[in-house]
Amino acid sequence: MDYLPCPERSRAVLIGTSGYSHLDDLPAVRANVLALEALLCATDAPFRPESCVALVDPSTTVEVSKAVQKAAREATDTLLIYYAGHGLLDDLKQAGYLDQLVVGSAHYGPKTCQAVARLNREHLLGKSPAPNDDPRITHKGWDILNRLARSG
Repeated sequence: MDYLPCPERSRAVLIGTSGYSHLDDLPAVRANVLALEALLCATDAPFRPESCVALVDPSTTVEVSKAVQKAAREATDTLLIYYAGHGLLDDLKQAGYLDQLVVGSAHYGPKTCQAVARLNREHLLGKSPAPNDDPRITHKGWDILNRLARSG
């Protein structure tokens, strides 16, 4: 049986991070998210334009979290969440900063933020350049994390 989402009751959040200060940029991500939005979120597509949010290079994880939470509250049929960009969880886990079972946890976001804050604190990387609820890894911190993850 084929099934397409009901456009009026479905939501999509398309997230792409293409620019980085501590990793290689991913220029194709921006184009891919925008192309996916054009394909999925048009008047005659599975998702209505007003029911679709495309975030390219969001400034904070809070921005992403709010968009996902809003879409989850509003969707009564299909909820599509798409992310493209570099990941960080595996390195945090390998270096021992994040519990291996965190992905199955309801506290995935806060636990990841706590792990990043702990990395910054333990390696005297100073205060995070972002608010407390959105800690970031500095360039030096990223180098330390990569070294720790690879040495384990």
